[in-house]
Amino acid sequence: MTEVRSVYSPETPAELAEFLAGFEGSGRLKPIGALRNPFPLAAGDTTISLERFDWIDHRREDLTVAAGAGVDFFALQEYLRREKQRIVLDPPAGGSVGAMVATSAHGYLAHRYGGVRDLVIGASMVLGDGLMAHSGGRVIKNVAGYDLTKVLVGSRGLVAAVVEVVFRTHPAAEFEAMAAFPVVAERASDFLGQLYGLKVDPVGIEWAADTAYAIFEGTREGVESQLRTLIEHFGKDAIYSGDAFGKLISEVREIQVPGEREVTIRLCGRATRLAELFDLASGADRVSAHLGMGVVDAVFRDLTVSELEGLFDSAERRGLNLEVRAMGNGVADEVQAATVARLVSGFTGRVIASLDPKRRFSRGEQG
Repeated sequence: MTEVRSVYSPETPAELAEFLAGFEGSGRLKPIGALRNPFPLAAGDTTISLERFDWIDHRREDLTVAAGAGVDFFALQEYLRREKQRIVLDPPAGGSVGAMVATSAHGYLAHRYGGVRDLVIGASMVLGDGLMAHSGGRVIKNVAGYDLTKVLVGSRGLVAAVVEVVFRTHPAAEFEAMAAFPVVAERASDFLGQLYGLKVDPVGIEWAADTAYAIFEGTREGVESQLRTLIEHFGKDAIYSGDAFGKLISEVREIQVPGEREVTIRLCGRATRLAELFDLASGADRVSAHLGMGVVDAVFRDLTVSELEGLFDSAERRGLNLEVRAMGNGVADEVQAATVARLVSGFTGRVIASLDPKRRFSRGEQG
């Protein structure tokens, strides 16, 4: 019988598989990439730390990189930057590679390049019974068979323990800049309509604090030409590049990160329904949005179960999607339990029943 510890830190995937095969404890197992992960997943009784899964296998010519689940995502990006490449994901906060997959963490770059599901081409995992499984591969066009990788994306650690992730990479951006314009939430759809009517191709369109940001990358000449087009139409407000660009983008991202007793709710719909999305988020303490993708992130403090269920019901009635993106420390146990109950329902619940029949990653009082 495997000894149950509050934190278990295997050195190898084989060791993790052996642990899970012999696990007979009660409560839920919670795989994490780092104890400092700012986007904590659902609570667990035994934490499996994957920090020692810290390898990187970069194949530059193939435009792929494989990384252990415990590799710090920002450190991986820095490694690739030295090789003039990148993973075109921009999560709002740091964390491990495994956490990026488990929480489907991406930002404004998904407007052009797609999200985690589009950029992860393979993964290795250990199922609840200790079976090691692989899906996808190092070849970008590998689509043979059922793709378990897609199941892992956004699974919040409720399906399996991620061991390794294979990403497709892209060349590093030559030049980045953005233009900022004052836009209140009520005028966001009008702003989008005008922007799309111009001959510009932003990689992202962000919104926060009554300001819209059109973000561009490419050659300096190409980016500056598009910025001039915007200025001619909207009038000059502010242009950011270099360090100023990076600083402001970081500030916009941080709006989504929950603090003590805070919950981040993500509301999704067609970009034409932004007014409804902002209306649902009207009771939040702070709000940001990926305008072009029809995504609004709302951070609520001291959210109650009845308020959470009210948001779910309101979104469902309107035909909009809602999910709990992240929870800060100190969130009420009842809210965490309600969140897990939503996560393990429907399709995810059927996947769990198939891949983790003993519910080692989703059982317990909160499951």
